[in-house]
Amino acid sequence: MPGGQDLGRTALVLVSVTALGLGLVATARTTRAQPRAESIVGRAEVRVGTCCGGARRLDDEVCESVHAYDGPIEVRAGRRSVGPALARATAHHGRFQVALPPGTYCLVGGDKVGVPRGRGAPGVGTLHVDAACLAAHRTTCDAIVTVRPGATSHARVSMAAPCFGVCYRGPMPP
Repeated sequence: MPGGQDLGRTALVLVSVTALGLGLVATARTTRAQPRAESIVGRAEVRVGTCCGGARRLDDEVCESVHAYDGPIEVRAGRRSVGPALARATAHHGRFQVALPPGTYCLVGGDKVGVPRGRGAPGVGTLHVDAACLAAHRTTCDAIVTVRPGATSHARVSMAAPCFGVCYRGPMPP
């Protein structure tokens, strides 16, 4: 059957073209973009308190677990979190990248994002929250990075998330 042979060749060609196309798509998805010169490439993590609720700790027990942070990272000029955000990146699976001109930058994430010039949190003045502590906390950086001309800088943004908040001053559970 001459028609059957043509059909077989056509099917073989279609399978080959499809496999080639899938191979190109797979290659395109696994190739990572190279960081641009003068950028910050980093990892972001949250350190979560795990010995909450008054549980008695063992002498060698570590009461903290570390998780990848998926959320916004803001970049401010200088070594304190007191100015407006110059750039913003979003961490995915704990990784982020942002292009910046040479300089020294303060990176913040978590509860410090969107709070310019060291202002307090929305909950300031609530029961057992130290307002002065919270205002001071907002001016600290989660990482400080210096970007040099033509170079890629690496950063590790590490944020604390203790059981009752950074500036909780109330009674502990029994």
